Amino acid sequence: MARIIILHPLSSVLVFTVIGCSTQTGPDSNVQVFRTVDQEGVARRAKLADEWVQLALKFNNADRPDAKTTAHPTQKLAVVASADGVERVIDLTPLSEKLAGSPGKEREPIRAKLAEEMRLLDRERLIKLGFDKARNLLHPVLASGKQLADMARSAGAQTPVSRAIVIDLNWVPVARWPGSDAQTPVEPDVVKAWFTTTDNVVDAALANLKRDFVTASQGAPVFDTSELPGLGRYGTLRSGMDPGYALLPEFLSAVRRAWEMEDDLVLLMPARTSVTFVARANTKVQDRMIPEWEKRFASFADPLIGVPVVLTERGAELSTYKPAGAAGAKPATKPAPPKPTGYIVN
Repeated sequence: MARIIILHPLSSVLVFTVIGCSTQTGPDSNVQVFRTVDQEGVARRAKLADEWVQLALKFNNADRPDAKTTAHPTQKLAVVASADGVERVIDLTPLSEKLAGSPGKEREPIRAKLAEEMRLLDRERLIKLGFDKARNLLHPVLASGKQLADMARSAGAQTPVSRAIVIDLNWVPVARWPGSDAQTPVEPDVVKAWFTTTDNVVDAALANLKRDFVTASQGAPVFDTSELPGLGRYGTLRSGMDPGYALLPEFLSAVRRAWEMEDDLVLLMPARTSVTFVARANTKVQDRMIPEWEKRFASFADPLIGVPVVLTERGAELSTYKPAGAAGAKPATKPAPPKPTGYIVN
């Protein structure tokens, strides 16, 4: 039997290993017995590097089918992502110490690194594509002021371009990459590289949203109508529909036709996943729903807007209506006259 000492490549611990003698003979039998400590460490590091690269390839090709990700031809701990004529080397070397120290927990650090690098690649893609080719990728996302700031922090770059709808609610144009959930907010430097204006970019995104709304409406109703007994009806945007639909003039027209009315709409939008609306003149339903909606707003982890929005033919505005019973609301009936008060006369 042979006994060798192996220095673990990721620590300074000496490992004593006993290897039984093989029945095989010849120059190639049990070659690992003849590795030096340094050679064993190199082999171990190479094996780990290959495992991490394979994970990166698996994750990025699954999450981002719009781009092609391959192993780097010369760098053992790197991959290359490419799309639309743009390439980016994603070097995993800075993660090696963290990955080696957390066996079995490599997924999240690798995914986070890939997401960070792909944002940079996507930004370069947009610039290379130019405005005309990127136009069909553009889509407007609803965002509060906080969400707009979060977009800038997550990208580690400039605040994306936007257009205010009402106070603390904005249209933010993003590029949606086909076959993927990834989206890239359009930054001022991208608009400048496109030799166009912010208004043109937002208008192009809104035009695509209107096109999508028409297509969705032809397939099935985009909203449902419900009745509150004794109070009246209200509507909800169907699950899976873009919340931006509810702020389009085409949406107002569709609801008016369905409800056979000419009234404006009051939109309750505590989050992108929750859009409810009611006719502006129906204060009974508003009195019932707004207080409940305000409670729901406080429960959302990523709330959208905390004030009802009124959609009119002229556009959107904040609602000034106060539900009956709310602080500052007008009483439904005239208050009773005060009771007489007695006075003590000296």
